Amino acid sequence: MERLCSVLPSTGPSTLGRPKNILLPLKKYRNDSLPDNSRTHLSFVERLKRRDESAWEYFEAFYGPIIFRFAVAQGLSDDLAEEVRSGCYVAVVNQIEQFDYDSQRGRFRNWLLTIASRRIADLSRKRLGHQAEAHVLNDLPAKERSITEAWEAQWREQIVREAFQRVSRRVSRDTREVLTRLVRDNEPVRAIAESLSITENQVYKAKQRCVGMLREEITILEQDPLTSG
Repeated sequence: MERLCSVLPSTGPSTLGRPKNILLPLKKYRNDSLPDNSRTHLSFVERLKRRDESAWEYFEAFYGPIIFRFAVAQGLSDDLAEEVRSGCYVAVVNQIEQFDYDSQRGRFRNWLLTIASRRIADLSRKRLGHQAEAHVLNDLPAKERSITEAWEAQWREQIVREAFQRVSRRVSRDTREVLTRLVRDNEPVRAIAESLSITENQVYKAKQRCVGMLREEITILEQDPLTSG
């Protein structure tokens, strides 16, 4: 449960800049439009290539926050991180036709990391000039491992965030409130029980149930082609 405490606050702007050639309605992504777990990652890439609306909505909803937080972790301001996120979206739209999935060569999210890293380097060059260009390009190989680790950390965090949201939709309002107050607000069990007029044992039971559901959803997301990349 402690793992969730740092992943619940807002992650910045909620939408990506959209190029004119792929205008999608902004609406909440529906879990029922996810393919089942037996479908390969290749099918997701193909759906992006075919301009499948639900696939692009999911790309925006799931990978957008990863890109944003990754950029912030690399030292960019929120505004610049949003620029990176928007730029990555446009880049994927323009380059997805050239992406060929090969499990031996790399995953989709590794390809996306390359795009994000280049976008960050581009912004640094524009802001600081040629001196920064040499510095950034020289630093990237040395920082490759830490950058990859930071990217993977953001992916894992997004998995937990998504799992929390899915569990929240599956449980009752009271159980959702218990879960949120335990995890996000770190409130004592006694205080939650008193404010909701339930017993402490009921709070513990709700927590236990939710932990099991969270683990289930995390496992599903880690295996899902859309999120495992």
